[in-house]
Amino acid sequence: MKNTYKVEFSDEAVLGFENIVHYIESNFSFKDAQKFVVQFDEIIQLIATNPRAFITVSQLRNVRRALVAKLTSVYFSTDEDSKTVYVYYVKDNRQQQPNFL
Repeated sequence: MKNTYKVEFSDEAVLGFENIVHYIESNFSFKDAQKFVVQFDEIIQLIATNPRAFITVSQLRNVRRALVAKLTSVYFSTDEDSKTVYVYYVKDNRQQQPNFL
């Protein structure tokens, strides 16, 4: 079994995720929201097993981005000492770039 990282979400990341799920449920269907949640979980598992597989968007802060769906990104960094992935932001790609970059 591959060595996996522990994943921690910021409050802002949780809020962003919840807002996207709510938007999908409100504007599409519950089934579409469920599909998004499954895709999100799969990406989080990939991040936990191999965070370096994703593109670096900020060298200064060591922030990487994973694309969940065409319109959704997850921004995160890793701490190699504690084997932890910190998810900072989950955003709809139609929004402005996150401030922490």
